[in-house]
Amino acid sequence: MKRIDLLTETIRKNGWCLPTQDVRVEVWSRFDQAPDLLKNYLCKDGCGYVRGYYDGVGIFYVMRYHLRDEEWRDSPSAPV
Repeated sequence: MKRIDLLTETIRKNGWCLPTQDVRVEVWSRFDQAPDLLKNYLCKDGCGYVRGYYDGVGIFYVMRYHLRDEEWRDSPSAPV
């Protein structure tokens, strides 16, 4: 839950979604079928980045992130 809260806060703070929109974060989504959808989202304050895909209607799919001192990537060896 800590990861989801951190990601949701970062998404809102950086304006990567509409301010009035509820955001749902899917952290463990796989992108093997559509790697061209992925985008790097860089934090305005330089605290890190999120690599993933925002569908425009409220779901932010995250493949990898490095925010503050926390890092996560979607791979078989990634901690759950």
